[in-house]
Amino acid sequence: MNMRVKLWGVLIVTAALMLGCTAGRINKGRQLADAGQYEQAKKVLYQELEANPKSTATWRELGATFYKEGAYEKALVALENAKDDPYALMYRGLSLEALARNSEAIDSYLDAMGKIDAGKTRAMMRRRLDSLLVLEVADRREQMADEEAELETAMVPANAVAVVPFDDTHLSDDLRPIARGFAELVATDLTNVSALVTVERLRIETILKEQELAGSGLVDPQTAPRVGRLLGAGKLVGGSMSSAGEQLLVSGSLLDLVSEPGSKLVPAERELEEFFRLQKEFVFGVLDSLGVELTEAEREAIGTYPTTSFEAFLAYCKGLDLREQGFFKSAEMEFQKAAALDAGFGQAQRELQATQDLIVGEGLSDVSPSALTSAASSELLTSGVTGNLESGLSQLADGSGVVPQPEGDLDNGNSTAENEPVVSGIGSAKGTGGFDD
Repeated sequence: MNMRVKLWGVLIVTAALMLGCTAGRINKGRQLADAGQYEQAKKVLYQELEANPKSTATWRELGATFYKEGAYEKALVALENAKDDPYALMYRGLSLEALARNSEAIDSYLDAMGKIDAGKTRAMMRRRLDSLLVLEVADRREQMADEEAELETAMVPANAVAVVPFDDTHLSDDLRPIARGFAELVATDLTNVSALVTVERLRIETILKEQELAGSGLVDPQTAPRVGRLLGAGKLVGGSMSSAGEQLLVSGSLLDLVSEPGSKLVPAERELEEFFRLQKEFVFGVLDSLGVELTEAEREAIGTYPTTSFEAFLAYCKGLDLREQGFFKSAEMEFQKAAALDAGFGQAQRELQATQDLIVGEGLSDVSPSALTSAASSELLTSGVTGNLESGLSQLADGSGVVPQPEGDLDNGNSTAENEPVVSGIGSAKGTGGFDD
C-alpha cells in the first residue's frame, strides 16, 4: 500500500470521527429540546453552525427547537435554511399552524409528505392535513358569505386549474370506476405545465364533499364561480364519460372563470382498447382550449403513459373509488394489485402509500402537535438522519470538499458562539447578530 492510499485512509477515518461528532451534536441538540432545555439545545446547535453553517440538519433542529419553545416566527426563519428537508417542512407546517396561517401550513405538510415515504409521522401529518383542509373550507365559506353580494371571480388566480371528478352515470358498471381515475390522470398531466398551477386532489375532495358535489362530476356554469372561489381556481375541468359497447366517449368541459367566462366543450372518443391515447388527446385538447404553448419537455412529459396495462389501471381506479367510500383495506388491496400488475405504475404506488397512511391514522388516538413532534424525533433518532455524514465522506473521498472540525464541549452544551447566527441566505449563516435583533 503506497503512502498516498494510507494518507487517504487516515483522512477518511478522521473525517468519519469528525462527522460522527457532528451527528452526535445534532442528536444532542434534539434530545435537549425534547427535554425542554431549549437554551442548552440552542447552544449546542449554534456551536455546530459555527463549524458547519450549511448543515441542513442543524438548521432543521434549530428551527424545531424554536418551535418547541413557542418562538414560531424564529422557527420559520431557521427552517428557511432547511426547506428541502422533509422534517423541516413538517416543523414549518406546525409553526404556520400555530400562527393560524393554515393555508400555508397545508402546503408545507403536502410538501413534507411528498418527501417522506412512510411511517407514523407521515400518517399523523395526513390526519392533521385533513383537519386543516376542513377548516380551510369553513374559512373560505365564511369569507364568501360576507362577500356574496360582491362575488368576483377575478379574485381567484387565473392560471389555477382544478380537475373535478367526472360523472360516471353513463358508464357500464364494470367501467364506472375509470371516471375517477381519468380525472386523476388529467390532473397529473397538467402538473407538468409550468404556466398552470393545479389544485391538489385533497383540497378538491374536501371542498366538493363539503359542498355535496363530490360525486356529481358536473360543474353548473351558474354555480361555477362559487366553486372556483372555494377551490381557489380560475379554471375548472370536468365533464362526463359514457360507454357504448367498445366505444368510450368523453364529454369534457372547461370553464374559464376569469379570462373568458363561459364553458368550452372538449370532446374525445376512442375504442376502449385505446383508452390511454384517449386520455392524452383530452389533455392536449384542454391545453389547446386554454391557449397554452407547451415546451418540448412539457409535451414529452404529458405524452408519457403512467401505465400501459388497462387491467392495472382499472384496479387503481377501483382503489380510488373504494377509498372515497371509506373502505381503506379493500382499496389497499386494489392498489397492491395495480402495482403488482405493473411495477412501473408510480401513481398506484403513491396511492397505495396514501391509503396505508389512512389505515395507520385510523389507529392513532392522538394527532396533537406534541405527538407529531415526538414521532418525528423518534424517526430521526432511529434513522440517523443528519444530512452530514455520508455527504461529507463522499466529498472527502473525491477530493471535492473539506470536512469542518467541530469545536467545543458536546456533553454539556457549552458553545463558543456567544451570539445566535442569523440567516444571510439559503444554506448560509452569520456568526454575529441574533434572532432577537
